[in-house]
Amino acid sequence: MATSQLYNIMTPNFSSEFKCVGAECTDTCCRSWEINVDKKAFKNLKKNENVIIRQLANEHLSLARESTNTWGKIKLKDDGYCPFLDTTGWCEVHKQIGHQALPKTCQNYPKSYLVFGEQVEASISISCPSAAEAVLLNPSAFTFKRHEDTLQSLNHIVLGGYTSDTLPAWMPILRDFCFSVVLFEQISLEHRLFAMGMALKQGEKHIDNPQRLQEFLATAEEMTADGSFSKMFEDLSVNERFKWVMFANQHHKLDVEEKLHQKSAELPSASESQSRFDQVRTPIFELIKERKEIQPKAKEVELFLEIFNSGQEKVDAFLADKEHILINYILYYLFHNQFMHNQDKTPFQFFKIMSVDLFMQRAYLAGIAEKEGELTQEKLIQLFQTYARKRQHNAHFVQNMEIQLQHSNTDGPGDIFSLLKLN
Repeated sequence: MATSQLYNIMTPNFSSEFKCVGAECTDTCCRSWEINVDKKAFKNLKKNENVIIRQLANEHLSLARESTNTWGKIKLKDDGYCPFLDTTGWCEVHKQIGHQALPKTCQNYPKSYLVFGEQVEASISISCPSAAEAVLLNPSAFTFKRHEDTLQSLNHIVLGGYTSDTLPAWMPILRDFCFSVVLFEQISLEHRLFAMGMALKQGEKHIDNPQRLQEFLATAEEMTADGSFSKMFEDLSVNERFKWVMFANQHHKLDVEEKLHQKSAELPSASESQSRFDQVRTPIFELIKERKEIQPKAKEVELFLEIFNSGQEKVDAFLADKEHILINYILYYLFHNQFMHNQDKTPFQFFKIMSVDLFMQRAYLAGIAEKEGELTQEKLIQLFQTYARKRQHNAHFVQNMEIQLQHSNTDGPGDIFSLLKLN
């Protein structure tokens, strides 16, 4: 794509209203994260006229030469913090010589730009706490503003997504349908997700025929509106054991991956970052252990479902006047991930992955609410943010999830839809 050509830039409120809080961040990206330095920034920092910056660079930048974007790396301090931070937690590079002098990694995160046909869409990673708040808490997060700009002015390393020449014809058709279903307020969110999933499952056979796909989705919209899908969802039998097996297996896999990561990464504060995730994912297992001691003959699946259902009532109470939080999450998942087409996923495979992600986080939230007697906004943001961070920093996360589906002795659509039924 020509960097000097003008493009339509679509910016949602969650991107334009995001603000870095720097030293006040509860999970700063300036600690424990491996920071790659691009060639231009590496040379500029090493030879900078500013004595403070030059000294810091010569002491804390190591040469890597892995690629133009990974020409070097920042050597973190023993406590895991970036050595370029001042005593108040703000970046010396940004303060002394400006934003444009930062490594592209630091300029980039958590914002990103994704090409979608003839437009460029601004997005953001919710692995950043402030970004998670911007996406989830604002009822108007998905209000868009449009302007024209050049790609060069965006100043980002990677422009992901698909140009008009590479965008699959089915993708904008399916995305528009999914957006409209998620925003269909006449039915519950669970019913909307079921309608979406059924349409994606059945619609896959038509993705090579855009006209037929549109005709099929028109029927799917009618079935959503007239209650046909809702009736199917209500009549769906629930595989409760699958819920427990899927949750327990995926949780265990996260534990295994974390131990391997800590062993190989040798990052000083990896354990501290992990502890924030543990704070919001262990309550449900602590409750299972406590109740198992009281009811030694009870099966873990029974205790899990008991805690999940009771905790979900408290989660529902918290979300009663905040329905936009989960709706925003689903819209973001669709918008940001572009059906995971870059990972060779089919639309329904994408839906299954999204359903497991949502179920895992709902189960963790239920555990928090049951353990503490209520769910708070702080804990909700901590869960979604740390889960996203774990997901982002684990290259095999999706692959492992699909393996867990297979190891659960079920990979069928009925069981996936069971994850949407909360009680």
